[in-house]
Amino acid sequence: MNVNLALDSKEVKAMLAKYPKRIDKATKTALAATATLGEVIIRERTAKGRGVNGPFKSYSQGYLKHLRSKGYPTKPDLIYSNKMMSSLRARAQTSKLAIITFNSTPEKRKAVWNNKTRRFFDHTRGEMKKMRREFSKEFFRRMSRA
Repeated sequence: MNVNLALDSKEVKAMLAKYPKRIDKATKTALAATATLGEVIIRERTAKGRGVNGPFKSYSQGYLKHLRSKGYPTKPDLIYSNKMMSSLRARAQTSKLAIITFNSTPEKRKAVWNNKTRRFFDHTRGEMKKMRREFSKEFFRRMSRA
């Protein structure tokens, strides 16, 4: 059985030139989806009163007294006015870098301060595994499209 194959080299070159761009675009999209998942994980875990190392350390007696006087919940969940957690954002900057950060400088400062005593701004191994699966799933989904 003979097979004859004829290729237009210009067409093949154009297809091959598109391929790296497609990989970069798929990678950036997958990174954005992964970063968003990382943001959601941080938000949900924090709202439940848990950090990277388990439940948050309880508030001091003075701060508990202040919270009670204001009528706020006393469960440590790092949410007082919700400005800090509402400014949490995730985005892919390039096809190699995704960032989870806070929009405003005062909220970044609060996060750094809170993270010292109640570590929340990180991910566990299990969460990282979930994020790797999300990246793979999204990357292959984008690459398989025609």
